[in-house]
Amino acid sequence: MIPRLDARQLASQDPSAIAMMREAATVTGFATVHSTGISAARVEEILGLYRSFFRLPVAQKAEVDMA
Repeated sequence: MIPRLDARQLASQDPSAIAMMREAATVTGFATVHSTGISAARVEEILGLYRSFFRLPVAQKAEVDMA
């Protein structure tokens, strides 16, 4: 199961949230995070930026390849 993390609990250093984050980072490899304070509009904006980037020609994307 993918851990579901509460950003407020992480920010307050709640021990159970920290343990879940550790599991997500070392075992699961994934997590979902809620209560971030990020608006739906901001999420949509960022997703749009991702889509724009991935539509670029391969040569242009290669200019920022960090591999």
